[in-house]
Formats: sequence, structure tokens, C-alpha cells
Amino acid sequence: MKSNKLKFYECMLIVDSQAKEEDVEKLMGKIEKTIKKHGEGKINEVRKVGLKKLAYPIGHKREGIYYLVNLEIDPVSIKEYEEVMKLSNIVLRFLTKKKTASIPNLETTEEKKEEMKEEQR
Repeated sequence: MKSNKLKFYECMLIVDSQAKEEDVEKLMGKIEKTIKKHGEGKINEVRKVGLKKLAYPIGHKREGIYYLVNLEIDPVSIKEYEEVMKLSNIVLRFLTKKKTASIPNLETTEEKKEEMKEEQR
């Protein structure tokens, strides 16, 4: 059943710096399964921002790996999605914000920047 209620969201995750890459992949799989439960939701992009020092310790951790996740999800699924994040033992913190429009693909914007540079020459 296709839902017309899909909305765009952006989520910033801070993952434990000791977490393995396969654990992060499992988490993304759980997230995708959860958001597809109520419709045609999907993860549009997962960008690893990198390892950063935290402003203050979280659970005795001083560093975390930041991920930026762009989602297309039915608002009904948000509570379940956030519950998955809360129950994950590798997620230190997360913040989910609703976006007003679709998020452009990073590669597309990089291509446009290159085109603009070439036009200026």
C-alpha cells in the first residue's frame, strides 16, 4: 500500500566510537525495516561525518562517530523509529528533524559545483 503521507527527515546520530561497522549496518537495517512497516519509507542517504570529540562525556565516552541520515518516512513510524534508536546500545545520542523539502543528493550538488567552476573559466 503506497502512502502519500511520506515526509522528509534528517537525523544526526552519534555512535559509540568502539562500535564495529557491521553493528552500524545492522542498526541501519533495523531502521529501514521499521520505517517500511507503515508504508513505502526509505533511507535516502547515510553519510559518515566522522569521529569527533564530544563536548561532554556521554556514558563515560569522550568520542563518537557522527552519521547524517536522510529519511523519507510516514510520520506514523517516527515513534517506532525513535524507539529503535533509544534501545540501540551503540547510539549515544540522536536528533531527528523534519525537512520542508527533499534533500538533494550530495553527488548532484558536487557535480553542480564543478559545472559552475567550469563555466566561470
